[in-house]
This record gives sequence, C-alpha cells and structure tokens, in this order.
Amino acid sequence: MKKIDIHQHYYPELDPDAAKVLKGMDEHHIEKALIMACHKDISPFVGDNEDVADMVRRHSDRFIGGVCVKPLAAAQARRTIRKYFDKGFKCVKMFPVYGFYPDDPKCFPVYELIQELDMLLLFHTGGASKSLMTERPPVIPSLKYSRPGYYDTLGHAFPDLKMVLAHFGGGITVYNLAEVISVCTNHKNIYLDISCSTAAAALEIYSKTVDRYVTPLDLNKLVWGSDNINPGNWLKRNLAALEKLTKGNNELLEIIFYRNAHKLLKLIA
Repeated sequence: MKKIDIHQHYYPELDPDAAKVLKGMDEHHIEKALIMACHKDISPFVGDNEDVADMVRRHSDRFIGGVCVKPLAAAQARRTIRKYFDKGFKCVKMFPVYGFYPDDPKCFPVYELIQELDMLLLFHTGGASKSLMTERPPVIPSLKYSRPGYYDTLGHAFPDLKMVLAHFGGGITVYNLAEVISVCTNHKNIYLDISCSTAAAALEIYSKTVDRYVTPLDLNKLVWGSDNINPGNWLKRNLAALEKLTKGNNELLEIIFYRNAHKLLKLIA
C-alpha cells in the first residue's frame, strides 16, 4: 500500500542528510513526506524554516515543505508564509499550546491568507514538552490553549480552510475524545492525523469503544503521519487499529494512508 507521511520533521544534528528518514520511507513504501519546521525556542533539535527549505531543495522528489509561524504577530507571519509559499511550501504549522488560543481573532488575518493561498494548516494539538525548549517562552505552555472546541470555531469561521489537527486532536492527554470526534466529523475541512504514541493509543481506545459514541468518527477524515525519525514507528499499531475499524476495507485504508494527504497537499498524480 502506498503511503504519504503528513507529519514529519528534519533533524539537523541527528540526521543531517535526512538519510534515516529516507531509509525508513523506502522500507515502508512511503512515497513522500511533509517536512514541517519548528521554532528554535520550542525545539532546538528540529529544523527551522530555512533548514527545511534547504532539505526540500535537496530532496524535492520526496519532501514537501511546511513553514512554521506564530500567528499573533500577524503581519510577520503573513510575510513569512508568502515567502515560503513562493518557495513551493504547501503547509503552515502552528503550535497553540505555546501561548495562543487558535480561535483568537488576532490570528484571523493569517488564516485568511492561508485560505487564499489554498495551503494546508496543521495545528499541533495535545501536550507541550518543556524539556525540548531552549529557553522559557513569553508564556508558560499549557494544554488549555488547544482544546478541540476552539477548532470548532474555526470550522465555522473558515469553512474552506483545510485544517489538520495533529496527534488525533490531542489524543487522550486530557481532552474528551468525544469532543475531538465531534469537531472532526462536523466540519468537512477538519482532519485528524494519527501521528505519535498518544494518537496510536487514542485510536486503539476508540476502536474498542466505537459503539459508545452518539456521533461516530468519520474514518474518511483520518490521515496518517509518523512524527518520528523512523517513520515505521507506530505504523504496525496504527494498522492494527485501523484494520479493525475499517473491517479490512482496503479502499478506506488507502484514503487514510495516501489519498487524503495527496488531496490536502494538492499533489500532482
């Protein structure tokens, strides 16, 4: 089965030539990967916008660029997005957990530009890892900034803005899984990626409790990502849970692992 990894990063020190990521992609039949930048004050181990631009240039046949911005500084964020859009980047990454509510109207001019350019907007949802920060940011990171309900607001305000909530919308950290499912299912433009261990655990829990939910999860709204230097990590767990949920429907599995990402990133067939 073909795959596109919609949640990957570049690690300049751990994997300077991206050889480990590329090797994992080849081993697990991953056609392309969305490589998203991080702010250096959040994670010193992950490449920033220029690092990612360089790596995408070097492997343009395999990597797609994702630019990170801080949307409260709207004018600067808009300039940065335009700069990297002109370089061929197809996604914008944001980290609300490090200090802003995603439905803050101050961010709306940034969302308007992303929608105008028809780029994908991917939000980090779930916890904040203070251990990764090189210095304390202006506000203390908190889960409170990223409740799934805030994206419900965006789904209504920006119905044509393509959004992905990473890590199963926060997974099982503190949020009610039913809230995550409701937001994703009720908005045609909001998807969930199933990257990292918390998302894998949430997916397993949902697969065992699906009959309890008044509103079931629309499995067509899932998209696969690894968020790991070895993109095969969690793949076996994800497949096991998804095969149970889809009852072995290969077409639906292809939608989750390949077609959704292909559509959201506007890749040429």
